[in-house]
Amino acid sequence: MKKGTACVAMLCILFLLSCRDQPASDRDPLDEFKNLKEYTLKGNPVLLAGDSVLYDPRDFRIFDTVAICYDDVGTAGFSAIGLKSGKLLRRFAFPGNGPSEFNLNALSLSQPMDDTAAFVISQWNAPNRLYKYRLDSLLKSSTYKPDYFYQFPHGLEYRMAILENDSVLVGKLGGRSIDKNFFGIFHLKSNKLITGVSIPVIADDRHSKYYDSAYLDWTHWTLGGTVEFRPGGSHEIAYFSTKGAFFQIFKTREGNGFDLIKQQLFYLPTFTLVSQGNRQFAKPDRECRNGYNNIAVTKDRIYALYNGRPAASKGDGDLSANTVLVYDWDGNAVERLHLPVDCYKISIDASRPHDLYALRSFDSIGITRYSLP
Repeated sequence: MKKGTACVAMLCILFLLSCRDQPASDRDPLDEFKNLKEYTLKGNPVLLAGDSVLYDPRDFRIFDTVAICYDDVGTAGFSAIGLKSGKLLRRFAFPGNGPSEFNLNALSLSQPMDDTAAFVISQWNAPNRLYKYRLDSLLKSSTYKPDYFYQFPHGLEYRMAILENDSVLVGKLGGRSIDKNFFGIFHLKSNKLITGVSIPVIADDRHSKYYDSAYLDWTHWTLGGTVEFRPGGSHEIAYFSTKGAFFQIFKTREGNGFDLIKQQLFYLPTFTLVSQGNRQFAKPDRECRNGYNNIAVTKDRIYALYNGRPAASKGDGDLSANTVLVYDWDGNAVERLHLPVDCYKISIDASRPHDLYALRSFDSIGITRYSLP
């Protein structure tokens, strides 16, 4: 072999080895969609009846012609909005520490697997509680109280929780509930907890500390994310992180364990632990990037609102996004959607899977309906 040819061959080998060892944090979720179809959606705004219908919503869920919106400011935690009339139908879940009151800064909104006409509000700080509401009863009666209530045992913390049924809960754990795994199946009648699903390890010095026991809960906390189940009773669940770009799709074994279908870790969130008096918190580093604002799902697809902007930005503009990445339930990239206006969250009603709703927050508050291709 000639000397020049040997040098070229050696360079090629070194390049291939460097690609093989390249940490997952150097990848970008958009790379998988470069050669796939991209659609720009056209939207129809929901005309709200007045400025006081929504204050500054942080999450929402669509039920046919009604939007349940989570506000962390205003007179109540949640509002029911008529999508046809744009009118406020009801406010509920008021702030406070009483039996039917909430810490508005520590709530999550989800839907039970076995009841598409209901929704669940869970509070993930003390006292950790879970409430199940039926939408039709809530709208018909001003004195209606939740159909189901559960108080978690001391030390068990769910950051995001989905009811498989009234006896089994699955979701993302937090606090002292975490070992190396950060999802848990909890049997509410027997208080039995089964954990599973961990973060894949990036083998480099820059990220090693985030897997240490002192940092692990803060890594999970900073990842944040959204958990949704696959409609149709298959017990498949998708999780996509809010900071860092990381997703997992797995299946629960009817309350007895987890089977991982696919996971992708593109980049971890990077942060520094900061102490102020008795308080400690995770502060995103300058290089930390947002991941997926949230996801919406149908029986066949997962729609992920991808952000990718700097997480340490002080402005609200970087919190919204206009790129929706579409995956199938095996975790394969399908297509890319472009929204003409940035939004904060997306939602799809299981009974109308061809309509995507987008929630705008901060300076331009509203809801827009898009028809999916």
